[in-house]
Amino acid sequence: MPAFTFEMPTIDVEAQTLEFLGHVYPMKGIMRMIVILFGYLLIRPMLLKLSGKAQSADHAREMRADEADSMAATGKVAPGGEIDESSDEEEGGWGKSVRRRERAARLMEQQRQQREEEEEDEELKAMLED
Repeated sequence: MPAFTFEMPTIDVEAQTLEFLGHVYPMKGIMRMIVILFGYLLIRPMLLKLSGKAQSADHAREMRADEADSMAATGKVAPGGEIDESSDEEEGGWGKSVRRRERAARLMEQQRQQREEEEEDEELKAMLED
């Protein structure tokens, strides 16, 4: 297996091409890629700032009457987000068994914590009586 050797890119001025790693690239394509790349790098922060302002303005505005039943207004969360316990009983469908398992796990954890607290209270009472 031959060892990898790095060759410097060669520029053919007459043909306006650049040969790099065994491929020949036209200078027009290289310049186009450079302009696109730097344009993206320059414009992206401005677009993010602009979209952030638009989003904050959208969050600040009052809800219209026809938006009252939207997910944002009701507090329900889209799939993949946190689970809203009030929507468990209302709707079936996807994820119902997962919500049920999570609810059962939370209930078991609460019961375990209650038992531990009761045991600690009993131990303290026993210590105080002695």
